[in-house]
Amino acid sequence: MLDIFELLSLSENGLTLTELAAKLDAPKSSIFPIIHTMEERQFVKCDATTNKYKIGHKAYLTGGTFESEKPIFEYIKCQMKEVADNCNETCNLGILVGSLVTYAAICESRNPFGYRAYVGVRFPAYCSGIGKALLLYKTKEELMELYPEGLKKYTENTITSFDELYAQLQKAKEEGFTYESEEAREEIFCIAIALCNGDNSVAAISVSIPLYRATDDKISLVKENLKRVKMNTEQYLKKFNIVDGWEIV
Repeated sequence: MLDIFELLSLSENGLTLTELAAKLDAPKSSIFPIIHTMEERQFVKCDATTNKYKIGHKAYLTGGTFESEKPIFEYIKCQMKEVADNCNETCNLGILVGSLVTYAAICESRNPFGYRAYVGVRFPAYCSGIGKALLLYKTKEELMELYPEGLKKYTENTITSFDELYAQLQKAKEEGFTYESEEAREEIFCIAIALCNGDNSVAAISVSIPLYRATDDKISLVKENLKRVKMNTEQYLKKFNIVDGWEIV
């Protein structure tokens, strides 16, 4: 059941019973009773048109209970709301799960033409501003271990060289910010900052901006707000002695 949850959480379009069976290397006859029960209890849902299963709303409600018991999570979300309101752009909180950055919280901008995403979205960390902030203290060898099949190209701007990625991270350590310009998503510019405990990025905060609004003034405003969030949150992290990104969310 847990394997099914993990597979569905990684699939944007859902998976059929046949696809689940193939990925789990198990017969459909064994999986069907399990997923049927999950569907009856509304932890997964099945699209009648495509016969693909996706995460259901009961899973979201159950996860929300965990979230409410984390005071630091609520603290960070309050900080993020200030950023979104001040910059009028979407603010994201991400953690690293394996080689993927996972959105753990999102505060959308009031602008109807702002960037839209949802909690639980995952994509390779190397091709996003928020992901690069999470990779900030990785050695080149560790980066290569995370992506043994190399750096896949998602857009024309995606970095595919480990040397180039590592060089960007070294520069980001000095400057304090990581960036993405249409590397994972077309027409999106992203600025991010790492939330650290010592030399460990436990999480990262980013602001996603439609490329046409990424002016020098807007970028300066975003950086100013992200710096404040970093300072406030890292003080909070030290107060609770949090060293693992999972403990945040």
